[in-house]
Amino acid sequence: MDISRLGERIGDYPAGGIGALLGQFLRRFAIGLFVLGVVVSLADGDDPAFSTVLPRAILVLAPLFGLHFAWRAVTARLGVNRYRLHENGVYATNLFAQQRDVITWDEVAGVREMSGQSILYNFYRLELHRHGSAPMAIITAGFKRTTVEAVLQRLQKAGERR
Repeated sequence: MDISRLGERIGDYPAGGIGALLGQFLRRFAIGLFVLGVVVSLADGDDPAFSTVLPRAILVLAPLFGLHFAWRAVTARLGVNRYRLHENGVYATNLFAQQRDVITWDEVAGVREMSGQSILYNFYRLELHRHGSAPMAIITAGFKRTTVEAVLQRLQKAGERR
């Protein structure tokens, strides 16, 4: 589909998926282990144990968070795994910054929203159902529903214009 039909770009949001959920799970699991190690070291009262656990944990956690923030910056700059919200629709890019899926507001026949929340992961999934075609799934990882809210708000405005 020609993207020029979608009109002016309104927003650019990160796309989630199984990779984002696994990354979120692993980061939170590592933080949990770090906190558990610190608590056990403090409860044990053995100061040398604490002085060996803390540097090791920092050596593991610092690169983990560094990679996370670097990946977010690179994907945003290159347009990788993004949802681009436009006046007349939304389209998704894949890992190679190519168009993965696109839908215009006129094509949307229904909306279905799901979420999963836990201590270790959190995601939102919004399915935009089309007439006679597979739905477009918008998946975001994290506690904030900014992408879902922006798409729903834009869809509502498009419905008011019809």
